[in-house]
Amino acid sequence: MWIRSNNSVTERHLGQSMDFASFSREVQAISFSFKDESSKFSGDLDENIVYYLRHYDVVCRNLVISNTRKFDPMHNLFRDDAKEWFFLNIVEKKPLFNGGYEGAANLFMAEYQSLARQERIKQLLDCITFEEFVQGPVTHTDLKIALDKLKTRIVKLTKQCYPAFRGVEHQLAHLRRAVIGQPWSEFPLQTSPPHDDLNK
Repeated sequence: MWIRSNNSVTERHLGQSMDFASFSREVQAISFSFKDESSKFSGDLDENIVYYLRHYDVVCRNLVISNTRKFDPMHNLFRDDAKEWFFLNIVEKKPLFNGGYEGAANLFMAEYQSLARQERIKQLLDCITFEEFVQGPVTHTDLKIALDKLKTRIVKLTKQCYPAFRGVEHQLAHLRRAVIGQPWSEFPLQTSPPHDDLNK
């Protein structure tokens, strides 16, 4: 009877040790997957929380990490303001928060896709200008790079606006507004303006 009981205790401790080792490997794997700061969500207006959470889900699925174990390494997904928000609003309230990963993801969605944030993004798009992406005398190549950056930012921002303002027609409208006054702004957006016109 004693031997059976002792074996049971040993097996339980062994199982706990193996489970802890497995969990440690999962945490390390998640940490490695998000070691690049650019892969982390900071909360900046041109970052879409939906894409970051989706990427985290894909990484966890590839690492065969179950939903019940996705919460603890979740902090690796965040940096800067978003990481502080995670600790203040979720980690420090853990005794009152029992939603696990899904609950935390929903809170992030509510915070970083709020109507107030969408309105701020729309206002930013209404004021964005091409001059923000160029400084001083520039070459034709510099202008092309600046235009590409402008288009990329507009696409990122519009995807976080109200659904009715996310279409390509709205992206083109913001782009046209941003380049008004440029000597080449009357050319079709899909073509590069002539070199001579850019330097007038």
